[in-house]
Amino acid sequence: MMIIFLALALMLFTNFAHADDEYIELKIGLIDNYQPFSYEENGQSKGIYVEKIIRIGHHLRFQPKFVFLPLQQILKKLRLVS
Repeated sequence: MMIIFLALALMLFTNFAHADDEYIELKIGLIDNYQPFSYEENGQSKGIYVEKIIRIGHHLRFQPKFVFLPLQQILKKLRLVS
């Protein structure tokens, strides 16, 4: 369910004009150390969510930049935006 929501949100936010061969960078916040879904290992982003987002990014022509934060920090940032 979360992946579906994420895919829909990404389609809405990345649907602006850019050249056919150009990828835009999109910063995406993920829960830190939330194995097997999202985590960092030796400086590399890994996990099920990471793999799915990279695939979605390829189709929607964006390059994800993952930012790993504790859940409480993500929720706090979301409250500031809404």
